[in-house]
Amino acid sequence: MSGDSPPCPYRQADQVCVALLLCLLSIGCNVTRYSETLTEEGVVEQTVFTPSTHGTGTGIDMTGKGGISIVSVSTSPVWATVFRCQHGKFIIYGQGLWERMHGGQTVTISYREVYRCPRKEPDKCALVDYDFLDAVSR
Repeated sequence: MSGDSPPCPYRQADQVCVALLLCLLSIGCNVTRYSETLTEEGVVEQTVFTPSTHGTGTGIDMTGKGGISIVSVSTSPVWATVFRCQHGKFIIYGQGLWERMHGGQTVTISYREVYRCPRKEPDKCALVDYDFLDAVSR
């Protein structure tokens, strides 16, 4: 019998973790950047309110095991405002905005452009989203 002991599995796992971490760090991360605040004209297409719901129901188990099942469902209220602007249509959720808007209303929309930029190449940013800030009646 030799005096060599088998390699410790934990040491191998640690080495794999360190190697994986180094690979991830060498790839780099993206940085999120925002434009200055921009504005554009838009129209409120529609305001939508869906009240909260609460209900229960019963059913028969059709899997062959027999029995009755009872289901309880609850949903929260939803306030949504649908806008149309030069970028298309989009929906913003929230009661405060919904209370200030009505269908057909002309508004000024303020927003920021959202960019993802590679940390190692900050000049190669890509526009990935629009960050809605507010809408005010004109």
